[in-house]
Amino acid sequence: MHLKEADRVTEGQTKRAQILAIAGLADKVALKPRGLGPWLWLLIFGFVIYGVDQLNMVPIFFAQAEAKTPGLAASADWQAFKHVMWLLLGLQAILGLYLAVRLFCRRNRRTIYLIIAVLWLMAPVRDLLIFTSIRLTLGNPGIGAILSGRLSHSEMATLTRWAVWAGLWTLYLLLSKRVKALYPPSPTAAT
Repeated sequence: MHLKEADRVTEGQTKRAQILAIAGLADKVALKPRGLGPWLWLLIFGFVIYGVDQLNMVPIFFAQAEAKTPGLAASADWQAFKHVMWLLLGLQAILGLYLAVRLFCRRNRRTIYLIIAVLWLMAPVRDLLIFTSIRLTLGNPGIGAILSGRLSHSEMATLTRWAVWAGLWTLYLLLSKRVKALYPPSPTAAT
């Protein structure tokens, strides 16, 4: 009988050791993020929705501007501006869809660097082109004023908002453990 108790103790200790080993392994597995997580899903969702939302808002903006300014709809400059807006926002929507798909499907560091570059360039370049189109359409100095740094307060506020937004996403994409785990450096980057 005494021998069977010893066997039970040894058997119990072995099970305990196995459980502790599994728990130790589970802790290590829990530290490595799996799946995209809420922030990357938010970024993917943002790329898709923002472009589509902008395309939905443009006709409303055009209708309001034409209602407030009689004769604007017949202006050749206004028609050119509308074409430029549709082109810029259409390209932005396509780029947003591409980036969302790439972020979801291509799991390498180059994807993250591309996302960061686009975050910093897409909105400011688009907005500067829109500001220039507006100024040229209205007969204002246009790109000369922009290049000399004379932006209106609302234009500066728009660009500042985009810089803060891009900066926060850049910090997340560069510092996040999840992003580092899901988007490792490309094998060709080391050579």
